[in-house]
Parts: sequence; C-alpha cells; structure tokens
Amino acid sequence: MKQNKLLYFFIGVAVALTFAATEYDLQKGVDLTGRSSVTASSLNQLVDNAVVGTNKGMIIYQSTAPDTTNNTRYSRFLWLDSSTTPASLKVYDGSVWTNSAVTAGSITATSLADDAVTEAKILDGAVTALKINTGAVGSSQLGSGAVLLDRMGADSVDASKIVNGSITGADMLGRTINSTNIILATIAGEVIAGNTITSTNMAANSIYTTNIVDATITGTDVAGATLTYTNMATNAVAVTNISPATGGAGQVLGVNLAGNAVAWQAPWVTSVSFANATGTAGHTASAHGLGFTPRIYAAVLVAPAGGDRGWSAGDEVRADAFGWASGNTLMPAFSLYAESTNVGFTLSGVGSLLRMQHKTTVDDFGSAPSTNWTLKVYLSR
Repeated sequence: MKQNKLLYFFIGVAVALTFAATEYDLQKGVDLTGRSSVTASSLNQLVDNAVVGTNKGMIIYQSTAPDTTNNTRYSRFLWLDSSTTPASLKVYDGSVWTNSAVTAGSITATSLADDAVTEAKILDGAVTALKINTGAVGSSQLGSGAVLLDRMGADSVDASKIVNGSITGADMLGRTINSTNIILATIAGEVIAGNTITSTNMAANSIYTTNIVDATITGTDVAGATLTYTNMATNAVAVTNISPATGGAGQVLGVNLAGNAVAWQAPWVTSVSFANATGTAGHTASAHGLGFTPRIYAAVLVAPAGGDRGWSAGDEVRADAFGWASGNTLMPAFSLYAESTNVGFTLSGVGSLLRMQHKTTVDDFGSAPSTNWTLKVYLSR
C-alpha cells in the first residue's frame, strides 16, 4: 500500500512537469497544426511573421535609433549604437533611447575600487553639479590646475565655499582682483598685511576721502616728503584738519628755531624790552638770543603805570608816535636796528624836547610824555 502511494506521487509530479507552461523565445508566424500539407508560402509566413516573445528581447545593431513607433516590440530590445567607436549599448526608457542602462543609485562608492574612475573615463561635461553631493569634492580630490575658469559657472564660488586663509597672493594672477570684484566693506583693515599696498598697487586717484575712515592715517603712516603741494587739492588742508592740541589761539604754523621741523608758534618769535626808554638819551642794546639776524622787527612803547597823555597803563603805541622837537621841526625820536646778536636803539632827545600825540585829542603835541615808558621790540625771521 505504501509503495502504491509513492508511485502515485511521482506520477503526479511527472504529469505536472509535463504540462507546466513552457516559454518559447519566438512566436510562430503561422500555425501549421492540423494541416496535412505545407506550402512554400506557408513556410515563408511562418518565418516572416514570427516575432520574439512578449517578455523577450533582442539586440539591434545599427547607427540610427530604432523605430519604436512602428515597431513597438523594439521598446523591449537593446540597441547597440554603432555611430560611436566602440558601439554603445542603449535602452529605451519609454520616450528616448539612453545609455543609462545603470539605474540611478545602483552604483555607490562601495561598488567602485579606489582610483577606478580616472579622468580618461569621464567625458567632458559628464559630471555636473547635480551629480556631486555637497562636500563630496575637497582639496584632496582635486589635482593641481584641475579647476579651470571655464569649468565654473557664474557666481558658483562664493564666500561660503572659501576657507579662511585658503587663498593667498601666490594663488592669484596679477591684477585678477579689481574694483568690480570687491563688494563694499568686504575688505577691512585687519585683512590687509602691513606694507602690502604700495603706490604701485593703486590707480591714480583711487583713494578718496570717502574711502578713508577718520583717524586711520596718522603721521607715522606717511613717508617723509610724500605729501607735497602737487598731491593736494586747493584748500585740501583746512584749519579743521589740524589738531587743536598742536596749535593755540593766535599762533601760526612755521619752522622752529632749529630750522628742522614745522611748529606752532606766536607770530613774533621773541621780544626784547627796554625799561624807562624815554628817560635817557643815547644808545642802548640788548642780546635777543635768536642765533640769527631777524628779518622782521617792530617797536612799540608801553604806557607806564598810571597812564600818560590819555593812554592807559600797558597800552602799546607805535614808537613813531614819539617825536623829537628841535627848532620847531618834529623828527623821529628813535632809531632802531637788529643784528645777529643784539637789538638796539638810539634816543635823540629827552625831557621837553620829546613830543607825543595825545591818544584822543587831535593836534595835541603839548607837554612832554613821561620818562618811564618802556620800549618793546618784537622780532621774527
């Protein structure tokens, strides 16, 4: 009984295998079943009308794209495009023939051996931004000179893609950066190394007042004799451009006594006073201490304490306000001179012979002035 069951089992398997669906590569063009005779025409139709099975394909070898419109079965075929050398294998994606026989994402980094893809295996333009993951290409992946200007799209490199300090002067061709390449305020003082910008790096008139921050240029930044009148516009240096701390009220800018620097100083370098100058006739001199012969000097008489002839104490009156009366002729009372060492004067007469105009009364040369007026001589270069 047991043997019969086993026999029946194997018979069932054999029958199932015998009648299982068999797939054929070709579908016949003419069914000859049941015919007692076959004509030559039937044989031709059998071959000519035969097609590849609906789940089968073939390879078409030609230089032009197969016609899938009139031959829909071609959409299941592979096309070996002979227009290239070597011929390239393409598939039909439903609209066009493409060589993307490899599905997206099917080849990953783990599928490629190190250095398997070399420059010779990459067609020009084959690698686009869409095919590169962010951060996938670093400096270690780029050979020297690998990135050329024609490989970069406009604005493809911005500040976020440049590591601080990665671009130095050695990385830039001469004059590659001009004013059109610099955004306003992108270059600050701390970004420029000392002495890197010289006159040869700047175009004429490239720096204006609007480009200079207040107090950024000091005396130590200007080389000796680099600023001359030819470098400055008319009225370029105004009173407001000169530090008040270096000049006082009434002072003028001139050369110091040593003759080696510009200095703020009074209009008169010095003065020499002679007390009671109107009291004694004769010659008087005193050292001025300048070390040179003054080119400009002027004398005034300083009114004594209590005033005199309408003048108040301390009033300064030009020395030629005094005269010497002799034979009804009014002549200058003082002769004044200055030399390299001394300044001096000579008084021609004293007492009743001296005359002086009253401060406010016209034609009043009456009584003689006091004898204790001080003669003060101002001296300059």
